Amino acid sequence: MNNCCINCFQDRFLKQIIKTKNRKGICDYCDSEDVFVINTSEIADKFNIFTPYYELLEHGTNFIYGDNPTEVGEFLYVLIQNEWNIFEDSLTPCENLFDDIMYHTDMNFDCSDLYVRAEHSFTFRSYHDYWDQLTEEIKHGNRFFPQNGFISEDIAGILEENVFVLPQNSILYRGRIGKHSIDTMGAPPNQYAAPGRANPKGISYLYTATDSATCIAELRPYKSAEISIVELTTKKVLHLVSLNTGILLISPFQYKDLLTGVGYHRLFNRLVFDLSKPVIPDNTEIEYLPTQYLSELIKSNRYDGFRFKSSLGKADNIVIFDESNVHFDSIDIKVVKDINYSFQ
Repeated sequence: MNNCCINCFQDRFLKQIIKTKNRKGICDYCDSEDVFVINTSEIADKFNIFTPYYELLEHGTNFIYGDNPTEVGEFLYVLIQNEWNIFEDSLTPCENLFDDIMYHTDMNFDCSDLYVRAEHSFTFRSYHDYWDQLTEEIKHGNRFFPQNGFISEDIAGILEENVFVLPQNSILYRGRIGKHSIDTMGAPPNQYAAPGRANPKGISYLYTATDSATCIAELRPYKSAEISIVELTTKKVLHLVSLNTGILLISPFQYKDLLTGVGYHRLFNRLVFDLSKPVIPDNTEIEYLPTQYLSELIKSNRYDGFRFKSSLGKADNIVIFDESNVHFDSIDIKVVKDINYSFQ
């Protein structure tokens, strides 16, 4: 039985596991002395998560005879290391360490076998694919009863993991082009509500921003335009879904099910992107349908709203479903002095 050490890995989860064991000794792989060590058998179960994520190269499943197998598949160690950078690159016998770990998980493991990602299977469909199909179906097929609506359950699970609590008395900003009184700065009545990024036509939500500059930018004003800016405060704690920034994959070991976890991760980042991407003004009614669907899903799960990254300003936008949750405090008039563009 061989000991590996904390210096054999770059992955922070594995390093923490080894450190927690609080056992020092000599590493049988990199020859480090007086370092935190662990027996390879003690971390082998962690590597079981790679089994469904990577598949053996197999004819008819992810490979067709006649193709060069070495151009399709790769050794499992190479796939894992290239994607996750688990082992210390400067460690010469790290492949031997990987092989020893895998033998503990599967006595029939053959390091010469070729593997591919499960997503390369001919029948594999990712959450990302299902979202793409749903968005196309909503825009050009079935708008109210989409066949791909089953992905809503998976999205609901993602929402639960990304709740943001906005404290009571938090300050937000809302703007309108022109001079307006404070009592006209709320969300428009439903009968006048035009379709937006979050709301369908005829359903009114309150669009706000976390700073006044972003609030003004979202209005797409012209130079010398007068802007009415109202400062709002939240009357109570609001439970929002945070869709304002993507999530980094820190380690494969942060997931119990790697295939599902990575799928959720990629879908979440796609939702973040779709909410903040610029949309051509002439085509908003169609292009906003998928994000309106997402907004309604958030609302149906009893959240107070959601936040997303502005595509025009530097801060966040916050959509509040019920404007009675905020108080309109004060109003100010700003004049746009200049507008900056960057292009290539």
